Amino acid sequence: MTSKARKRDNNVEALYKAENSELPFGVKFKNLDEIQLFANLVTASPEWNALGNVPCHVRIFDWGENSYSEARDPNEIWLARKHWDTQVVLHELAHIAVPQARHSSRWVRTYLELLESFMGSHYERVYRAAFKRIGVRL
Repeated sequence: MTSKARKRDNNVEALYKAENSELPFGVKFKNLDEIQLFANLVTASPEWNALGNVPCHVRIFDWGENSYSEARDPNEIWLARKHWDTQVVLHELAHIAVPQARHSSRWVRTYLELLESFMGSHYERVYRAAFKRIGVRL
């Protein structure tokens, strides 16, 4: 990532540090069908629709042994197999919900809302506390 990109997305390093070093990932999925069912549950929910102009269906793709996962506009998520867990799916869904926000405060708030709705308030509190401690802007 270039320094110019970091300035536009300056939460990213602190956010990834928190996610990768100390935060729980939730349920580990066994296959792509399980992940797609979970994504369908999220995108059919009132909580998802309350986020605004969001797609009603998001397609999940297996990205094999890739080192990272990503959301692609307007409604695709490409997941590395090492990321087949609830937290990463919600992380990428937050990118689908607010695609221009990158890892901004707005995106973080959306991500925390999804964590609370689909992993529970305990996870949301743990993530929020870690983000604050590490310096992620909320």
